[in-house]
Amino acid sequence: MRIYDVLLAATASPVVAVNRAVAVSQTSGAAAGLEALDGLAGEPRLAEYQPYWAARAELLARSGAIEAADRPTPTRSASNAIRPCAASLADAGRSSEEFALDLVNHIVKYLGHPEKEVSAMTVPQKPTPPGWPRISSALYYDDPRAAIDWLCNAFGFEVRLLVEGDGGSVEHSELVYGDGLIMVGGAKAEKFPYMRPPGRVDGANTQNMMVYVDDVEAHCKRAREAGAAIVREPEVHDYGPEYWTDRGYECRDPGGHHWWFYQRLATGGKSG
Repeated sequence: MRIYDVLLAATASPVVAVNRAVAVSQTSGAAAGLEALDGLAGEPRLAEYQPYWAARAELLARSGAIEAADRPTPTRSASNAIRPCAASLADAGRSSEEFALDLVNHIVKYLGHPEKEVSAMTVPQKPTPPGWPRISSALYYDDPRAAIDWLCNAFGFEVRLLVEGDGGSVEHSELVYGDGLIMVGGAKAEKFPYMRPPGRVDGANTQNMMVYVDDVEAHCKRAREAGAAIVREPEVHDYGPEYWTDRGYECRDPGGHHWWFYQRLATGGKSG
């Protein structure tokens, strides 16, 4: 059963979900399989997916709800895809992860969905530690404590954690904005010579921070009043109805870091 759970998490495919329900019926009985299929009733992609109805008829027949003669004959299914390819894909020299990816991609191609090919990057990952996003960034300032105060005042960050060192120095800090997180610290030339504030490299930035806000106009006003240098005034960036439309601005903080703040106006042609 675990292989179906892994495949389902990797592809979100109703094809896999149907085959999982059939597998449930084989281990726990027709009623359990039907219950699993009932959980897919709201899936619009199954409305014209013949193997779903075939599996349902099969389980209804096994439970005695309909005559066996009324069962339709299934066409292609994930089970049919697995049988002929498992032996050809097996290779003792490859890892189980590589085998699993090849198997998933064979299934989606067999079922006529080559555009849904998956890679190692789409395999489910373990959850992040509580309170941490998948990716977070660290910024360095000559005066990190003053920078923390300014970021909270100007941009609306909140201090989640502040670890002080000798003389009140900032050893580590975590600032949050919604579910986003940054770390703010000072330069440590002896230990990390490559970590430098922009002011020590002629204002150069090797990264820019991009943050989504609810009201970009209000946010820009707040940042301006707090002393942020507005590099680009709020403007709309429309990438077409098939993509998205944002309105945002660029500013530079007192430490020299550039920030982009955006408000989503539409996605796929739909507002919000």
